[in-house]
Amino acid sequence: VVRVDMWMSSASQESLIFLREWTPKRRALNDAIKFVPHYHVFGMESTTDYNELCTDKSAKYCAEDPDGSGPITGRMVLDEDVRQLCIHDIYKVSRSDNAVVGQSANKVEYSKQYWDYVEALLDTCPLDGTEAEKRFGKVCSHGLMGKVGIDVQKVEECYAQTRLDKLAKQREDTAWSPRALRINGWRYSGTLDPDLVTRAICAGFIHQPQACEKLTEPVMPMLQGIMQPSGGVGIGSFITSLIVVACFAMAALMFYKRSLTRHIHSALREEVMLEVQQQMDSYKMMS
Repeated sequence: VVRVDMWMSSASQESLIFLREWTPKRRALNDAIKFVPHYHVFGMESTTDYNELCTDKSAKYCAEDPDGSGPITGRMVLDEDVRQLCIHDIYKVSRSDNAVVGQSANKVEYSKQYWDYVEALLDTCPLDGTEAEKRFGKVCSHGLMGKVGIDVQKVEECYAQTRLDKLAKQREDTAWSPRALRINGWRYSGTLDPDLVTRAICAGFIHQPQACEKLTEPVMPMLQGIMQPSGGVGIGSFITSLIVVACFAMAALMFYKRSLTRHIHSALREEVMLEVQQQMDSYKMMS
């Protein structure tokens, strides 16, 4: 059994994109790994100007503001953090009958509804939605829960009863960075890419599950067919293929440029928030 700990923010574009793209691979490994979500929570007790980043005026539990002057606040992010933790806790299932579990202190756990929820969250409740029903927040969250079969009342009861305890635990259980991944206790320092993370996880097994064989296939399997000998290719077919590839490459480049621009803007906002937090923490230590 491989244990995967991930530190993130429920409103981080980087985290949401990774979760959405990694979910299918996670499902394939649901009998072999234990995933433990962690959320970035910090305190700002040294200041009274927390600007809606915290749960209340005590500024004991705070989170980053993902959209600056936009409608989403740090308090809303904290609420979503707790909702996701409740969903994971309510619906996770321990597969204690798995033969591998007996050899490991980590029991295999899988929360189907949690992964259905986080996979759809970015597309269903984007940060830049124009209406409350289609924007990151409680209203959209409840709508998404209904779509993926989550009992909203149970989640809200969990939220009301365990909110402060969960936030306190998240604040205490920190990593070396607000966005971090640990595999079997080892720090993962690679790119937060679904394929690379899956390969790192599969490398952590003593005996790899069968799913790893398919998930770690060559990145470009089509090259295998190209390298196989054939009866020859005509010059016309070759030129046509080059034109098709060139057109595809240009279209992909344009799409990548647009996506990269949006990602850079989001990443800059997150970096600014992290820098502000670090400076305030430094000021707190000095005072």
